[in-house]
Order: sequence, then C-alpha cells, then structure tokens
Amino acid sequence: MVDKRSCKLKLAARITEVRKAKGLTVHGLANEAGMEYAHLQRIEKGKINIAFTTLVVISKGLDVEPDVLLKGLKF
Repeated sequence: MVDKRSCKLKLAARITEVRKAKGLTVHGLANEAGMEYAHLQRIEKGKINIAFTTLVVISKGLDVEPDVLLKGLKF
C-alpha cells in the first residue's frame, strides 16, 4: 500500500531542496512559477497533494524538467 503522506513529504522535500539549490525563496519560486505563495508554501510543507500539471509549473519555475523533482524518490 502506498503511504500518501510519505509521498507528499518526499516530493515536498525535493522541491524545497531544488529551490534552495537554485537560490530561490518560496516567494521567488512562486513568482517564477506564476503561483500563489500560500499554495506553494502548503506544497512545500507536504500538506496538499498536487496535480501533475502543478508539478510541471513548479519545475518550469525552477528551470528544470519535471523528472528532476521525481528522480530517485522511493515511494
């Protein structure tokens, strides 16, 4: 069985890791991705499940391909 909470937290941690490696704040990434700060903040805290399209929007804001955010994560 898939632990949905664990999946959200792993993806959240990866998004945060890549964002920080790019030198972006949550506000900066939200601006680059065209997202609301509060929504992105909930994503990075692992509080909400996101759609694939949202993953793509975040990856484009980070200037990486979506697979970078998923690579190596064990679900």
